[in-house]
Amino acid sequence: MDIFLEYIVPRKKGVRETVKIIASLFGVFILLTICTVLLVTPLNGIAIPLLAAGIYGAYLIITSQNVEYEYIVTNGELDVDTIIHRRKRKRLISVHSRTFDIVAPCGDSEFVREENANFTKVIDASSGYNDGKAYFAVFSKDGMKIKLIFEPTEKMLDAFKTFVPRNVHKRADV
Repeated sequence: MDIFLEYIVPRKKGVRETVKIIASLFGVFILLTICTVLLVTPLNGIAIPLLAAGIYGAYLIITSQNVEYEYIVTNGELDVDTIIHRRKRKRLISVHSRTFDIVAPCGDSEFVREENANFTKVIDASSGYNDGKAYFAVFSKDGMKIKLIFEPTEKMLDAFKTFVPRNVHKRADV
């Protein structure tokens, strides 16, 4: 029987994203002021196209702050994609669950040593909320030791458990 599961997690906007949005709006305001001055000079022909380009650029910057992560599990193969404003998709990682050294809840005292080990690469594909849903997975790929932080569903954890039952640790329901 084939297993196909998918789940989308929206990323929380942090301070960096908010600063980018405010800076782009401030830039449009300054560009509007410059274009207003340009309208009374001989360079008035470039004022409107310049303002339109600035507004479009601000629109692209603001909307690019809407990020979602999509987890797709197909017969034990985990694909993690980044979706930017539902218009652009980029594959972050593709890995089979057989290569997982451990999958465990983030912050669980039993797995602190594995969670805080040295990694070549850390991929954070979680929502950014500290609501206790995040898990980490440690695996090797292309000679690199990678830690993936993500928020799988119970069905995804069960699917991983069919391939590596000893390496998948679920959160104890309290």
